[in-house]
Amino acid sequence: MGFDEYLATIALKEALNLLPNSEFTIRDLFRLSEWEIVPQSVKLQAGLRFYEMLTKNNLLNSSIIELEHLPDNTTVYKKI
Repeated sequence: MGFDEYLATIALKEALNLLPNSEFTIRDLFRLSEWEIVPQSVKLQAGLRFYEMLTKNNLLNSSIIELEHLPDNTTVYKKI
């Protein structure tokens, strides 16, 4: 398991523990001090892995929905 996949796994666990109707980005699921030390390329890969995990586990649109993509390539999700 690569570091990007590790981050995505942690993010998924945290996202599933959020209260319903919570809006979030992947970076919101980590402490700022942790997220800031992660290289940008790994953050991008972690975002892709997070989306893949949602899709693979049939969680997209059943537990978590995509709300929007921001100009900085961040995706906003919502726990349902």
